[in-house]
Amino acid sequence: MKYKVTNNDFRAKAFRTPAGVKLVEPGKSETVEVLEPIGESEGLVAKLLDDGDDTGEDLPKLKVDELKALAASEQIDLGDATKKDDIIAAIEMAREG
Repeated sequence: MKYKVTNNDFRAKAFRTPAGVKLVEPGKSETVEVLEPIGESEGLVAKLLDDGDDTGEDLPKLKVDELKALAASEQIDLGDATKKDDIIAAIEMAREG
């Protein structure tokens, strides 16, 4: 999920991304791709970006552990899926409904 975040706080804000932790410094705005939805927080404005059909375009770029974390954050049961392609298929099927 990609968000446009603006940090209006006096402290840096940290976000978990597929690549690690991303800091947004006070007074800055940045686009951040995160594994979990960004909730409301004092001093932070977060707007979910609509990239059209963003339901899997970046999934092949993620590592297996990142895909598993993404599935867990979306409460997707992977069943017996252990291979990358199987995990991606399970995520895409769950997102479609």
